[in-house]
Amino acid sequence: MMHELNRLGERPFEDLCRALAVHVLGVGIQAYGDGPDGGREATFEGPLTYTGADGPWDGYGVLQAKYRRSGLGTKDAEWLRQQITSELDAWLDPGRQRVTAGRRPEYLIIATNVRLSSVPSSGGIDRVQTLLRGYADRLGLKDIALWDANSLSMYLDAHL
Repeated sequence: MMHELNRLGERPFEDLCRALAVHVLGVGIQAYGDGPDGGREATFEGPLTYTGADGPWDGYGVLQAKYRRSGLGTKDAEWLRQQITSELDAWLDPGRQRVTAGRRPEYLIIATNVRLSSVPSSGGIDRVQTLLRGYADRLGLKDIALWDANSLSMYLDAHL
């Protein structure tokens, strides 16, 4: 069932993503509320039951939520790509506080209410995945997950 995530608003959407992360990743989630969060809605560390392309995740990870208000146009994938680029460029900047006062993640989850298209190669999912993979080596990421509106709806159906 497709859930209407666009009706939530930014803060409730972030709350939903953190709650789903507990169900999907496990209870060892550190949630962050309003205010400067260093690009993190939540963090997790250690072995997880979550399995990526290379097996179960085991290390330090970050959940970052990106909420887009509805009715802003049809270029949702491009908006998301810009948001992700901004966040990941900040992780690459050694002078940014998220790097000097924190640490770079080994695993990254981007959660968004944007519903990405599945057209092979040119669709939103593949274009965003390509962008994320392009940053993975530069950031030292072991794996990345993209939880778009389709994935979040699936997790809601499965876990709640």
